[in-house]
Amino acid sequence: MSLYKTDAIVLRHYEFDEADKLIVLYTRDYGKVKAVANGARKTKSRLAGGVELFTYNDLLLYQGKSLSTISQCEIKNSFAKLRSDLFKMAYASYLAEVVNEFTVEEEKNESVFALLLATLHLLNDGGDLEIITRFFELRLLNLLGYRPVIDICVECDKELAEVKQLRFSSVAGGLICPQCSKVDQYAMRLSKGTAAIMKRLLTIDYKKLDRLKVPNRSKKELAKILPNYLQSIIEKKLKSLDFIKTLTIVET
Repeated sequence: MSLYKTDAIVLRHYEFDEADKLIVLYTRDYGKVKAVANGARKTKSRLAGGVELFTYNDLLLYQGKSLSTISQCEIKNSFAKLRSDLFKMAYASYLAEVVNEFTVEEEKNESVFALLLATLHLLNDGGDLEIITRFFELRLLNLLGYRPVIDICVECDKELAEVKQLRFSSVAGGLICPQCSKVDQYAMRLSKGTAAIMKRLLTIDYKKLDRLKVPNRSKKELAKILPNYLQSIIEKKLKSLDFIKTLTIVET
């Protein structure tokens, strides 16, 4: 049993006992960690603000036999706009859910932490929420070894420069040519322009993301293809997608 200090982002929280909360954190130094925030459900709790969703903290934790306990909390960025704006909250919730589902406890990955933190900044500051989210999905897939194959047919290695009809297969993990379309009957059509956008999102500096112009057709294709690919990897539905879809329907 010992004290340890780390930067952390709140992914989820649950009611725990009468006045406490169980917090799921993604930390810079230890990866995903579950910790108890004693008294956090009380209105005057000194920890209440620091355990709000998406909050970026400097934490001091005490390692118990099974769970850590938050001893001290210094808020570095509350990301308040992500909780006051429904659309931003929906997309931030999706990011948090994806990180929670794709990571295991106590497996350090500073690159994932940095990506999540940078993307929360982008969502909080404004910009195209859809493109920011697609950027996050592709970069996370790349970091975790699931980068989709988009330069050649993932099945036969055929160059796709001259291929007119492209399809994206979540089963195969990338683009397939017409001759290999039988591999996945549910493969989704993808325009060449969208494939080019995917390549750009994998390399662009996140600080220049607001300069990237993405046609509505590509936005729609990516909004279907990438979440579907993520869900096929973890073999379960990402619940936050329903929240985003509901808000989109209401807006239109």
